[in-house]
Amino acid sequence: MGKSKINEEDLRTILKKASEIEFGNAWGDCLLMTLSLTRYLKEEYGVELKAHIGALVGEEGTTLHMWNSYKGKMIDLTAHKQRGETAQSFILDTPISEEGNSKRVVSYKINSEPLRDFARNMAKYAEEKSPESLSISHIFLKYERAGKIPYDDIPSLMDTESRRNNYEKFKSYMNQNR
Repeated sequence: MGKSKINEEDLRTILKKASEIEFGNAWGDCLLMTLSLTRYLKEEYGVELKAHIGALVGEEGTTLHMWNSYKGKMIDLTAHKQRGETAQSFILDTPISEEGNSKRVVSYKINSEPLRDFARNMAKYAEEKSPESLSISHIFLKYERAGKIPYDDIPSLMDTESRRNNYEKFKSYMNQNR
């Protein structure tokens, strides 16, 4: 494992820039952001993020979710977009927006039976509605017991035309004015 080429302050700046990217697919934004961010930072800067998989649980219910962490600090750039949740998104445990007073608190869950049931039900629903959503549900079910995705699996998980295109869009945006 290589040494990181950037300090934490520079990492915060990079993460803030990444938080501005819109993939345009609310259902899969957390997957695209988590995988893209993990791959990009590893390849471009030698920064090794962990990619977590689980769920956001809040007043509006439970939704499948993915997020990152770095040295034990939360990086979740898409929580505020998830299925109507008004959760706060974080960069290294710091809220992206300071409008925290109006934000609801959600909890992050990994590896629980109700979560697996939820993922299975979402997979059944997605099978009828969207192949991309079905793929996301299957990724969730494959990794949820561990609660994280091994970095070595990330390039293969991104090997669909839409995910490759989204990663190229992500990388291009991130490399502007670098």
